[in-house]
Amino acid sequence: MLKTHLTNLPIIPEQFELNHFQEVDYSKLHAKMKSIQEKFINGLIRHYKPKNLIEIGVARGGTTVNLLNAISDIHDSFLVSIDKLNRYYDNGWVSIGSDVETAFQNVPFDKWKLITGSDPSNVLDVLSLRYDFAVIDTEHRHPVETLNFLCLLPFLNDGAIVVLHDVALHLRVNRVDCYATRVLMSSVVAPKLTHRYENEIQNIVAFQVVTDTRKYIDNVFDSLFLRWSWQPADVDDIEAVRNLLKKYYSNDQMVKFEQAYEQNFLLDQIKVFGSEDICENKKVWQGAVKRNNNIIFYGAGRNMKFIIKYFAVLDIPFEYTIWDANSIYFRDISGHPISEPDFETRIDKSVSLIITILNKDIANKVKLQFESLGYRVFMSLADFLKG
Repeated sequence: MLKTHLTNLPIIPEQFELNHFQEVDYSKLHAKMKSIQEKFINGLIRHYKPKNLIEIGVARGGTTVNLLNAISDIHDSFLVSIDKLNRYYDNGWVSIGSDVETAFQNVPFDKWKLITGSDPSNVLDVLSLRYDFAVIDTEHRHPVETLNFLCLLPFLNDGAIVVLHDVALHLRVNRVDCYATRVLMSSVVAPKLTHRYENEIQNIVAFQVVTDTRKYIDNVFDSLFLRWSWQPADVDDIEAVRNLLKKYYSNDQMVKFEQAYEQNFLLDQIKVFGSEDICENKKVWQGAVKRNNNIIFYGAGRNMKFIIKYFAVLDIPFEYTIWDANSIYFRDISGHPISEPDFETRIDKSVSLIITILNKDIANKVKLQFESLGYRVFMSLADFLKG
């Protein structure tokens, strides 16, 4: 890999080797990046010629296609793509990376390893590779990308290029909580570069790992004290993150991680139950159940994991039905079974349905549908607790 300093590039990445970029028909893809952003990545790869590349966050694989095309004729280049999901929802459930075979007549499988169903914290040590180029494009809710980067940094070579997408996503009205990549971009100490495009807020950035990146990594740990928009109760991978960070970072840095995690956990407990007092919150739940103990939860996503976790904190057995229209793809959540909803039967007695899904448009449609069948519908657990 070339060792060119990122801020002294002899090329403009989004204008470099466009003939190679255009060898793929991107019109067939479901890419989340604009063409100029894809060209920006292509140009950086074609200039630096990295050996090992890693992509964290795959979805349908539009960026994966760009990466594989960019390294197609670079000797010994290899891409690892990791996504914690097994399937991706995009107007229907599809396989992670499904765009790759759509775009390539001859997929370069010898240059690609796809890992699904695992957080990078679970696999980086096992893979035991060093990387020259990384694209991090995952949850966008702080601190997910920050944790992704902290886990990845010990495996990045000096001079490695890291690309972050959606660094301005939080400026959209309906995505104000998606500021994770902007936080990481702002807290990391490194040379930085974005594409040249007038009259538009830059939404992609590349930075280069240098000595100061590691020296001042405390800045990134400090950013964990910003309010998390990703719920810390979504703990499927937090233990793996914790174990990996312990291996590569100092005790003082781990104290910051634990303090930030615990405080955000407490704040979300207050948000749901109205108090930080566990005993009081347990009484609130028990009182609500006495009023109506026939309860169904609808939605098997992040909020449902959040609720199950807090039931464990409150030492309340979770023995309630969970419905989700996508139960065929996800049979359980945090060890609790998911059932297919009954959208047909009108009920004679009152049943409380607590909706936990994040998409408000879908939640409102679900609410109207079940109210028409006789259910008492609540748009959150907090609404149910208020009675």
